[in-house]
Amino acid sequence: MESLIYDENEIRTFLENVVLPLEDDEVYIMMLTIRKKYCPDLSRSQEVVKREIIRKDNIDYIIRKVTVLGLKSVQGMGEHT
Repeated sequence: MESLIYDENEIRTFLENVVLPLEDDEVYIMMLTIRKKYCPDLSRSQEVVKREIIRKDNIDYIIRKVTVLGLKSVQGMGEHT
């Protein structure tokens, strides 16, 4: 199955080295945007096509969420083209 994820190891490295651990009452918000350059049918220069709130501070869990978001987005790309 096709995915938007190019390299899972890069995501893991980013999460381990850049993203700060969650504190109490915090969440991560993951958003996938699409640019008009790649999808001329958009009315604005860019548009958020998917959003996900992540409440767990577990790298494997976050990678699964990123992967699912990427798979769903590939499947839904026809909605914007």
